[in-house]
Amino acid sequence: MPRAKRPSPPRSKLRVWQSRSQQHLLKNKYISVRKDDVLRPNDRFSPYYVVERTDFAVIVPVLPNGDLVLVRQYRYPLKRYTWEFPMGIVNGVSMLQAAKTELIQETGYRARRWRKLGAYYVAPGMMNQRAHVYLADGLTPGVPEPEEEEFIRCEQFSAKMVDTWIRKGQFLDGPSLVAWLYFTKS
Repeated sequence: MPRAKRPSPPRSKLRVWQSRSQQHLLKNKYISVRKDDVLRPNDRFSPYYVVERTDFAVIVPVLPNGDLVLVRQYRYPLKRYTWEFPMGIVNGVSMLQAAKTELIQETGYRARRWRKLGAYYVAPGMMNQRAHVYLADGLTPGVPEPEEEEFIRCEQFSAKMVDTWIRKGQFLDGPSLVAWLYFTKS
């Protein structure tokens, strides 16, 4: 049975904002911060700060028994460890290939089947970065190949446990929460 076509959101009649100038305030291999002078719909110019980051892949790895593979990493800005789905950036390759590489690097698992669940903008009010969410199953274990600056612990948990953590406010990583939403609605 074909899926019902979803209605498109209404198109805005507001004018597109215009950029008069751009100035890079910070630029390195991880992040770029830009100050734009923009003409807003009220015909006034004002500064707008934009963070530019490379798109990344988030992987929901599902084991044959239905358990999920999560990684635990120290997140310096938070000064704490978090449980999250494997994710990351691999420059110069497709998002699917980035997902495959990150899964191996962070968990050692390889997947026989991949399915893209969706993509979303992480913080569109300030950043251009998109996350691409993939389901990986048909997993076979292997040895993780973390990057030099990665210190990761990998474990498996039931979907019920992850759902409990979410309901209790104990699963705090934004991209992982959105990936969970895609996974549970797919």
